[in-house]
Amino acid sequence: MCINNVKNFFSLHSQYTFLRSRRDRHAKTLDIAQEEVLTCLGIHIYERLHRIWQKLKAEEQTWQILFYLGVDALKKSFEVFEIKKEI
Repeated sequence: MCINNVKNFFSLHSQYTFLRSRRDRHAKTLDIAQEEVLTCLGIHIYERLHRIWQKLKAEEQTWQILFYLGVDALKKSFEVFEIKKEI
């Protein structure tokens, strides 16, 4: 339902702008103009989601590295303890 409202808003707004504007337009018809607007919105949304995904992926990798470093430090600490215990 929300998508229909957005489509209706852009449709009405673009029709009003299209009829009101007297300067040269890139798109020759209203349908082509609406398609261009939807394409631009789609590209913008894709880029935003891609940036969010990259940030989440980087965070996940950071936690994996921190976990590995912690486990490695514990292992070395345990090995040192074992060596000291044998002496």
